[in-house]
Amino acid sequence: FACVTLCVTGCVILYGVLAAAFCWMGVSRYAESGHFADFVRFGLLWRDIRDHSATLLVLLAYVLGFSFIMAFVTPLLAVTIIGLPLAVFYTQIVTGHLLGQAGRAIAR
Repeated sequence: FACVTLCVTGCVILYGVLAAAFCWMGVSRYAESGHFADFVRFGLLWRDIRDHSATLLVLLAYVLGFSFIMAFVTPLLAVTIIGLPLAVFYTQIVTGHLLGQAGRAIAR
């Protein structure tokens, strides 16, 4: 049972990383061109992911690091009624900013 759990967890993590990379690269390409078709051109997205994998891994590290920080801060903010929505809003702002920085680095 432990072996199956370990294998499934590994597959889920790999899928999550690939899905995030496709999503981030698609958003970056869509923001550059303004055409939705650039968001779903998976062949081109895969090529871009391979070409810019270092930038995407740095983005993943920053997003995970910020998520861990927010995982500790959010229960403290949940004591107030406004704290939780504010934490979710701030997380979206920071993640979007990090994605924008990565997209700018990729576009150069």
